[in-house]
Amino acid sequence: MGRAIAMGRYPVCARFAHYLDFKDGDDIIGLTDMRDEGGAHTLVLAGLRAGWTARAAELIVGSDAVVFDGQIFARDELQLFRDKIHAAALPHTEQMRRLGIFRDTILEHAAPLSMAVVLDSTRRENFQGNFARALCDRFLEGAAACAMGEYARAAALLQGVGYGLTPSGDDFLCGVMLALHHSGDAHDAQELADALTDTLSRSAFMARTFLRDAIAGRWPRRLRDAAESLHGAGQDNIIRSAVIRALDHGASSGADLASGFIYTALHQCAQSAASRDLVCA
Repeated sequence: MGRAIAMGRYPVCARFAHYLDFKDGDDIIGLTDMRDEGGAHTLVLAGLRAGWTARAAELIVGSDAVVFDGQIFARDELQLFRDKIHAAALPHTEQMRRLGIFRDTILEHAAPLSMAVVLDSTRRENFQGNFARALCDRFLEGAAACAMGEYARAAALLQGVGYGLTPSGDDFLCGVMLALHHSGDAHDAQELADALTDTLSRSAFMARTFLRDAIAGRWPRRLRDAAESLHGAGQDNIIRSAVIRALDHGASSGADLASGFIYTALHQCAQSAASRDLVCA
């Protein structure tokens, strides 16, 4: 159970093959039977009866149990989802090497019309037609604004913009926020948080919960695991596997999120190296 889920009765607002969304004011609670989909606003339940996504109309969250589709699931406080990231410092050269594996895996597996284009501009050829090319140019301009620390401009360019129920621009900005939290850059994280909060209504309804969680430093399991894979035992296949799992989220959402993270992480790493060289000089 996600830590951001409060007690209450919640109506269904969207149905998918292995996922239900419930409305909680201006937030969304997700329910699934897939453990890899854990998150701050997600319930993962085992033992659901066949056809559960088609039948149930509401979710009841009590102090000691969850009631759904006529089934009662006991709440276990020991199984609260961990939505914060554990990170450890790495030597700069090793950090760059692992970030490179992360980036290359995205470029190999990302959806064609995703914001992975900011990592390799040759992917612009996937955007056919005037509208798609204009959207691609906006993606590139918004990413560049993030790199320059112009977060109000980046939010204006990207929030609510792009493909999917959680538009590409919103997902990318969440990935940027992940990188800022991951590196401990509190100043820039607050700058971006302020920019996103000021214009949150510009984002699609389905994206607002995710944006608010990102502002608070809360992350879904696949994204959390991908970020933490950079600090493991150094086995490259672990990083690749974690990134591929993160990419397998929606049509392009996973690629948009991961691209925002790695784009910012690589930029931060390069800046850090440049600052260190300047001090040495």
